[in-house]
This record gives sequence, structure tokens and C-alpha cells, in this order.
Amino acid sequence: MMDVQREQLPDSYLLIIAPDFDPNDQHKLARGLHRASRSEKRLICVDCSLLTELPEDAVDLLLAYDFTLRCQQRQLVLCHLPEAAAARFAQLPAEEAPLVVPSLLDAHRLLLPTGKPQ
Repeated sequence: MMDVQREQLPDSYLLIIAPDFDPNDQHKLARGLHRASRSEKRLICVDCSLLTELPEDAVDLLLAYDFTLRCQQRQLVLCHLPEAAAARFAQLPAEEAPLVVPSLLDAHRLLLPTGKPQ
């Protein structure tokens, strides 16, 4: 079973996917993404640093939520993706793929106004 930790931050929503992972059970990820999408935070970050693989069903679910969030002028950002998942997202056209960044720090830099240090 996969476990998903959720945290509402001042300017974003963070989901951390834990390694208790059953490829046949995406329920917790779906519920976490649903709650994040209801938070109205502009940036939804998904941290995969604890995973060694991301099943195809999880990839499809992330793509669906990325589409939904883009329609709302919001951003899904994936960090620390397993290599195979990162390669899958890299093959997609930019307009169909969520933003993939190396770390959570990189994800939160997206919130900074351009040219203004925080």
C-alpha cells in the first residue's frame, strides 16, 4: 500500500509519497491529489524522493491532475522522480506534462516573484 503525507504550506500544497507502495492501489494518491486540488493553492508539489519506482497508474493519475490544475491556472510540480518516471514525462510535449524539478527548493522558487529575492 502507498502512503501519502499531506501538508498545506502558506503558498503551496505538498504531497509526499511514501514507499509502502502497492502498484494496484492508487486510492491514497488519488485522495491526496483530490484534497490538494480543493485547497486552491496555486502550486501543488508532489515529492517522490522516497520512491524507487512510480507505477504507470500513478503516472496516469498525475497526468490527469496536471491537466485539471492547468485548466484552473494552477501548477502541479513533481520533485525527485524515479528515473523511469522522469523519462516518461520527458517524452511528453511540454503542454501535456507536469513540471518536473530536481528538488522541493526548486519547486518553491517558482513562487518567488521574478527578479525579487525573498
